[in-house]
Amino acid sequence: MAFWLKTDGTSEQVKPRNGKNFSLEELYDMTNGGPIEIVRVGSLQTVPGEDIIVLNEEGKVRRLPINHKATAYYGNPYDFVVGDALLCADGEVQ
Repeated sequence: MAFWLKTDGTSEQVKPRNGKNFSLEELYDMTNGGPIEIVRVGSLQTVPGEDIIVLNEEGKVRRLPINHKATAYYGNPYDFVVGDALLCADGEVQ
C-alpha cells in the first residue's frame, strides 16, 4: 500500500500502473519532477523490506514547500522533506 503525501497536507492512496512497482516516470510525476532520492522511514540505516519515502532530490534547491506529513514519517530530527513525496515499501520501486 502506497501513499502520495502532498505538501498541502493531503494524502492519496496510490497503486503502480502495472500493479507491481512504480516506474521512474510515475515517481517523477509524484515528486514534482526532477531527479528522485530515496530515504528510509524512521531510520537512517538501509534495511531491506522497510518503508521508504521517494522525494525530489533537488527539492530544497528548488525551494519546494515543506512537506510536514512526509517529514513526520521520515523521523530524522536533523532534516526535513520538501515537495510532494511517495511513501511505499521498498519493493514497490523498480
